[in-house]
Amino acid sequence: MSRSYRRPGGPPGRPGGEHTVTVDTLTAPHSRPEPETTSPTAPRNRRQTARRSQQHSPAPSRGRDGAVDLARAWCLIVVVLMHSLMVGVSMGAAGPVLQNALDGWPGLVPFTWAAQIMPLFFVLGGFSAFTQYTALSAHGVTASDYVALRMRRLLRPAVAAISAIVAVLAALTLLGVPAGIVTTAGFRLSQPLWFLGVYALTTALVPAAIAAHRRARWTTVGVLAALVVAVDVVRGATGIPAVGFINLAFVWLLVQQLGFWLAEKRMPSPRLFLAALALAAYGALAVFCTCGVYSFDLLSDLNPRAARWCCSESDSLRCSSWSRLRCAGCTACGR
Repeated sequence: MSRSYRRPGGPPGRPGGEHTVTVDTLTAPHSRPEPETTSPTAPRNRRQTARRSQQHSPAPSRGRDGAVDLARAWCLIVVVLMHSLMVGVSMGAAGPVLQNALDGWPGLVPFTWAAQIMPLFFVLGGFSAFTQYTALSAHGVTASDYVALRMRRLLRPAVAAISAIVAVLAALTLLGVPAGIVTTAGFRLSQPLWFLGVYALTTALVPAAIAAHRRARWTTVGVLAALVVAVDVVRGATGIPAVGFINLAFVWLLVQQLGFWLAEKRMPSPRLFLAALALAAYGALAVFCTCGVYSFDLLSDLNPRAARWCCSESDSLRCSSWSRLRCAGCTACGR
C-alpha cells in the first residue's frame, strides 16, 4: 500500500515548486533503524574490559626522583672532595714526596663518621636500578640487554679515565721521574677504581637480585646479612685480613637490596622510627669500634682489616684520642 503527498521544494536543479513523494506504508515503519539497546551489564563489562587492558598494558616508566638525584650528586661531590684532600705533595731531601695529606690530621677520624657516604650511594643506586629495570622489563627489555646497556654506560667513561691515568704515568716515566714517585702516583690515581669494580658487580647482578627480592624479600636480606657476619667472624677467628675482602660483594649487595625496598615504598616511613633506627645503628657501631672489632676510622674500614688488633707501642705515639678510646675498649672487653 502506497501513499503520496506533496512536499515543498522543486526537484534537484530547479528551485521552488513542489514535487511528489511516495512512501510505502507497509515497509516504511520497518525501514527505520532500530534503536540501540543497552544491556544492564554493558557498563560493567566495559569497566572490566578497561581494567583488564590496563593490567596487561606495559607499566608507564616512573619519572626521575629529584631528591634521589640530588642525594646521589651530593655523594659524588663528597667522594671527589675526600680523594682530592688526600693528595699531598711535599719536598723532601731526595726530592718531591707524594703522601696522603690527611695522615696525621686529628679531625680525620670524627670527620669520617659524617663523610662516610658509600652505603647511601649504594642504597640510591639500588633505588635507581630497580625503577629503571622494572620500566625497561615492562617494555620487553631482557635481563642480558639491561646488563649490557648498564655496562656500556658505566665502563665507557671509566676506560677514558684509565687511559688518561696510563698516559700521565707514561709521561712521568719518560720525563725521568723516579720510579717510586711514579708508583705512588699510580696508586693514588687508581685508588678510587675499587668502587668501579664493586659497582659493576652489583649492577651486573641487578636482574638476579631483583628476582630474589620479589620472591622472598626478607629471606634475601637475611641471607646476605648472615653472610656478612660470617665473613667477619671467619676473618676475626683466622686473623687473615684478606678474608674480609669477600664482604666487598656481600655488604654492597645487601645495601643495594635496601634500595629495592625504598623503590617499592616498603621502608618504614615514620621519621621518629627512622631516627631511632639511625641512632641504634650508630650506637652499635660505636660499641663494635670501642671493643676493637672495627676501627673508629670508617675510611680504613672500607679496606677489611683483622678484627683483633690494638695499637702497638709505636702506633700509640701517633694515635688520636679516638684510637686511644678504642684501645681502652679493647682492654675493657678483654681483647
